[in-house]
Amino acid sequence: MTSVSFRALAISVVLLGLGWSLLPADPPVPEDRDKQAQAAIVDLSQNLGARDASERAKKIVQEFKSDEISSIFARKEGGGLGIGNLTDIVPQNSIERLIVTLSHRKTTTEAELDKYQADYVKVAKVMQAMAELAPYRANERIKKNDKLLQQWLTTAADFKKKTADFRQAVEERDPKKVRLSANQLHHTCCDCHSQVD
Repeated sequence: MTSVSFRALAISVVLLGLGWSLLPADPPVPEDRDKQAQAAIVDLSQNLGARDASERAKKIVQEFKSDEISSIFARKEGGGLGIGNLTDIVPQNSIERLIVTLSHRKTTTEAELDKYQADYVKVAKVMQAMAELAPYRANERIKKNDKLLQQWLTTAADFKKKTADFRQAVEERDPKKVRLSANQLHHTCCDCHSQVD
């Protein structure tokens, strides 16, 4: 190879390298939207007493789609938040299954509530955070109908009360109250879903 052609090859390689570096970088892969929504809800659950809790809730509803928000209830294996060590009690690793199971389970004990207190409280706070979101989650059909909107807001207020009752029962480590409050909470959840469908 002649020195001229070698020089031309070297210049081509340098220019190619410069051109490659000037190309725009691949856009970052967005983090899973379900996980982002769940993280925002968990953050709200840890700040329920904040003065701007309602505004935070509203912002979450504005930022995320309804199914992204509801993903928090799915089984952990399916992308949901999960229930931590409470899988020792409810093998299906989901908040929804935990509430349904607790609503009719008569074998819950004070010792169990004490042993798994941190996970129980975490679930209870997440449910309270979801209740903060509820008033803002009405779909367009409901928003356009005053009667339906009023029903939705009534159910949302009931959801907020029932989640607070559930958390109180958990913190009091009262098995009977946990079962009864979980049962009432489950019925309120069903009422909410029936209004959306």
